[in-house]
Amino acid sequence: MTIQNIFNDIPWPEWDKIDKARLKKEDVDSAEEFREKGAIPAAWLMAQMGLLGYKIGSASVSEDDGNSFIIGENTAKDHIFQLLSYIKQQIRDRISVQMNETAEFKAQYMP
Repeated sequence: MTIQNIFNDIPWPEWDKIDKARLKKEDVDSAEEFREKGAIPAAWLMAQMGLLGYKIGSASVSEDDGNSFIIGENTAKDHIFQLLSYIKQQIRDRISVQMNETAEFKAQYMP
């Protein structure tokens, strides 16, 4: 099963605050393509952070879409939340951005 659209995209003004020294120059340059859209896609950012395929228990970040989780039929909710927490911590610690869950994700998976 796939859980899609987990995180909100990062508004462009937040991108200007990111510690870009912790990103590859080509990643910083390629982010410019999102300026007109007004936001950095969460999936793109997670790919740049090397989080595609990261797994905790039977929950993992999709290798095709960083803003999706792949979960098994019997995946414990704890694994989903541990994965969520790990991703948020990695991005916050590396580039000082707080990832926020989408309203859809919260409505479906959070108490």
